[in-house]
Amino acid sequence: GKLGGYVEVTAGIAPHLGFPQAVKPSQAIVQMLNAGVKLSNITMSSDANGNMPVFDSDGNVIGLEVQAVTHLFYEFRDLVKTEGLPVDQALRPVTTNPARALRLGDVKGRLAVGSDADVLLIQPDFTIHSLYAKGRALIENGKQVVMGMYEQPPQDRLNWTKR
Repeated sequence: GKLGGYVEVTAGIAPHLGFPQAVKPSQAIVQMLNAGVKLSNITMSSDANGNMPVFDSDGNVIGLEVQAVTHLFYEFRDLVKTEGLPVDQALRPVTTNPARALRLGDVKGRLAVGSDADVLLIQPDFTIHSLYAKGRALIENGKQVVMGMYEQPPQDRLNWTKR
């Protein structure tokens, strides 16, 4: 990171999520900033719905941890509320930085004419009010209105394309 490369932090890998040797992601970002890594070189993602193996002390796989989308929001929140990073700085690793790293900066990571209209509205207490992706409501007034493929009741999974 100090040499100009990107450093990626996975939001769902943390001690409280079954990875005792990991550093909590919000703390890792602050540690990197304190070590001289530029904020513009740090990205954080959720690996949403991806699976991470969980190992015992002998290195044996003892289970899988599903990476929830919410891990990313919680770590962003903790960057602000626990680690003391200003909101505008805490947003960058989850918005403009990954968009720029993936060369999607024209349509992702910012609010501008011609971008995808991905917007997250947060209450003052850092709960989610609404979420829009490409202008489509996914959460409104704190209620999830669109379910992902992995969030559907089993009998509905075959009909996910109709949503």
